[in-house]
Amino acid sequence: MNISGIKHHTVGWLSLAVLLLLVGCSENPQPINYGSDQCAHCKMVITEQAFAAELITDKGKAYKYDAIECLAAYLQEHPEHQNPSATRWVHDFANPEQWIKAESALFVQSKEIQSPMGLSLLAFNQEEALNEHLEEYPGKQITWSDINSQVKDKW
Repeated sequence: MNISGIKHHTVGWLSLAVLLLLVGCSENPQPINYGSDQCAHCKMVITEQAFAAELITDKGKAYKYDAIECLAAYLQEHPEHQNPSATRWVHDFANPEQWIKAESALFVQSKEIQSPMGLSLLAFNQEEALNEHLEEYPGKQITWSDINSQVKDKW
């Protein structure tokens, strides 16, 4: 290989390394491989997108969960990840492709819809969707603080 080939090869590897660093440091949720990724809390395989949650630490590391309650439990067990620069994400139950920051999500506990870990927690991005859900399925609106209290008391 000549010198220009080595330089081109090196530039390619450096570009890839920078790209991986940027992706690894993102505060946005990382893709979940449903059916193969494991929950960081309970170690179950994550299978249902509508209930999945994710934590991105201040260093950009992604922790994935099969249910909202697993995210809450993990944060209680790992207070070092509760800093303001970490981001917590949940899926919009009405639109499972969409991620919502947990701090701005609207939560429902609905025994009619079973979440993977049994607390029947759902997240919504819009109050209209939450109200439509509650008209069809019995349940109650709760807060992130309520979720944390339930996880602490029941788990």
